[in-house]
Amino acid sequence: MSETFFTNKYDPLIIIVSLFLLIGNIFFVNQDSYRYKVATRTTANEKQEEEIFISNTNQISSNKVKDFISRIPIDPCEICLKTKRDMMDISNKIIIYNQILKCDTSLFNLILRAQSKKHKYQFVVKSHDYSIQILNKNEQKKFVAYIQKLKRRTIYKRSIRFINFEKFNKSQPFYISLLQNPFERILSDYYYSRYLCKKKSSICFIRNKRILHESLDDCLIRNKNQSYFCISSKSGVNSPIAYFCGQKSFCDQYNSRQALDRAKSNIDKHYQFVGITEDLPKTFLLLEKLIPKYFKNITTVYNHHHLRYKTKSKHYIQKPTAATAQWIQNLLQNEIELYDFIKQLFYNHYRRLK
Repeated sequence: MSETFFTNKYDPLIIIVSLFLLIGNIFFVNQDSYRYKVATRTTANEKQEEEIFISNTNQISSNKVKDFISRIPIDPCEICLKTKRDMMDISNKIIIYNQILKCDTSLFNLILRAQSKKHKYQFVVKSHDYSIQILNKNEQKKFVAYIQKLKRRTIYKRSIRFINFEKFNKSQPFYISLLQNPFERILSDYYYSRYLCKKKSSICFIRNKRILHESLDDCLIRNKNQSYFCISSKSGVNSPIAYFCGQKSFCDQYNSRQALDRAKSNIDKHYQFVGITEDLPKTFLLLEKLIPKYFKNITTVYNHHHLRYKTKSKHYIQKPTAATAQWIQNLLQNEIELYDFIKQLFYNHYRRLK
């Protein structure tokens, strides 16, 4: 039988092919085995990573994804500061406290002054410029130049409408402000402006002296066809929309959608912080977390001083009638929308830092 096998003319070729296939099979089996061992070893090494970053997304529920995202740490400064460069340069930035009248400004000013001594920054107050809030182009340019010359660690406080430094090719300072509930602020501003005119005539900015002794109730009755006059600058009342809107003429227009939208845009783009007086504890806590270089331990200072100001009587305010209160609420729809916008931003920031 062996002779038959060897004497066949195809036998040598068959033997060679068979040997080649046998060797190849052994080689590839070993290669597969090697690959399997490598893959097994790699998987073992990366077992911990795979437990966190699962490649098969079908195995992850949406709730787990949300939970994973919610545990990502948030840098608090990223909430309010625009770039990483801003975060590095914060200690050298000038802060403009754009003071809106009758928003617990006395208490806030006291605390800022106390903080300036503790944290070695300059606190510049221009409180006598209440009536000079609108600047022409040349005056804006001079104002920008003045701010640029201040020491780097400075808080500059003034009741002035927003000015965009970038239009003058200068870096934007940090804008901060504080806002009160629209109705309470209007009521306080209306009577305080008259109180100032009677006690400090040098800073009175009500031109029509005949209305100094007029109550808000009487003003609305007398101007029932143009009731907005009673809560306008002509009557000694300032609009927070105009403060945030800026120096454009349309910012003065009552019930202007353009002014309201510009105010919101400026707050979103240029203001690092706007607090609310109805929640001062969270306002100061948020300030401390967002800008610790200036406001570290400011909540402690607030707790020390706030009781004295909480009990301070505003004897000059006359309580309005229910009809007047409703009338004013109807006139303040845009201001209420702005206030709600600021409140939403404020509490969103607070929840992210809590």
